[in-house]
Amino acid sequence: MTRPEPKSRDSTEAWSVEVAALYRTYGSWVTAFLARRFGREAAEDLAQETFLRLARRQTDWRRPKSLLARIALNVAQDYLRRENAQRRPRLVTGRENVEAWSPPDQDEALFHREVVALLPATCATYMS
Repeated sequence: MTRPEPKSRDSTEAWSVEVAALYRTYGSWVTAFLARRFGREAAEDLAQETFLRLARRQTDWRRPKSLLARIALNVAQDYLRRENAQRRPRLVTGRENVEAWSPPDQDEALFHREVVALLPATCATYMS
């Protein structure tokens, strides 16, 4: 397996200049393209991520708008996956460190004891 040749400083700087020129030319277009689907605030973050991804890899393109649209849609898809994953309920297995847990206050502990006391005797032995 051959290793890729390291990028020369000149080519990296030239690529940075090209990406900056693309940002000046198409930055507002990419933001508007994403804003129609995700709202202005999310679109600004997604547009920034689009140009960061473009800057990471030197790419030869013929149609910059179509390339930027494809990268923007990929970034948006990743964004939606993250949003859905954050909304998904997580199972508590007992192995996680639950920092948000706090012991019940006195009223809650008293209520639980009263509920257990009202249970049939066979159930109450398991609950206490």
